Amino acid sequence: MPDTVNPYIPGQPVDNPDLFFGRRELVTSLREHLLMGRRVFVVSGGQRMGKSSLLRQLPKHLPAEFLSVRVDLLDEGARSANWLLWRLGDLIWHEVDQRLGLTGQGPALAEFEDGREVFTERYWPEIRSALGDRCLVLMLDDLDSLADDGEEDVQGSLVSVLEELRRQDGTLALILSTSVTRQEVLLRRHGRLLGGSVSSLLGPLNSDEATRLITWPVDGVLAYDYGVARRMIEITSGQPYYLQLLCFE
Repeated sequence: MPDTVNPYIPGQPVDNPDLFFGRRELVTSLREHLLMGRRVFVVSGGQRMGKSSLLRQLPKHLPAEFLSVRVDLLDEGARSANWLLWRLGDLIWHEVDQRLGLTGQGPALAEFEDGREVFTERYWPEIRSALGDRCLVLMLDDLDSLADDGEEDVQGSLVSVLEELRRQDGTLALILSTSVTRQEVLLRRHGRLLGGSVSSLLGPLNSDEATRLITWPVDGVLAYDYGVARRMIEITSGQPYYLQLLCFE
């Protein structure tokens, strides 16, 4: 057998489209909804069900008039609402600047001590002007990871800014991911933004999708005996993380 690296990636979001299995119907649905003018989406699923991988893959399936910016809220580890709002503005600014070009410098952290209006009133108008007829698709992964109580409501501050941006720009699209257990709480707490949103639930892979995940990465290198793939799917219930873990081992 030729030397090869282990192609399975348990516990890591999938960047390589060739290693992204399943979810084709959902990707197509999100794309069609965006083309039809829907602008707020909530994607929920259990832990390690593939929400982050989905958000990484979706931009590859969108036409040129959609410019995507993805923010991993869990990885960002927001220290405060002001810091998170600066970080959000900075990521959007630099992505638009890289793709379309902007004049001047991006948002500075010190400016956000004066409040969230710094981004919505000073920086957003220039971003919107640079976008032209394009639609900005802002994808926020793990919205439920943000603190929503205690001394500082980071989640509430972020949602307030998103509501203001949506008020200023009706073409702005939001795709938010959350755990299943927190979805209803988010919908109830932020009804002004999420009311009427398109909701999607990520479940286990079906038999064909799971079989491709097992066999395709090692095609030509490793062959499974008859019935092995089916048994692996039964053991893992088609859950992509456990399939990746079993195949990796």
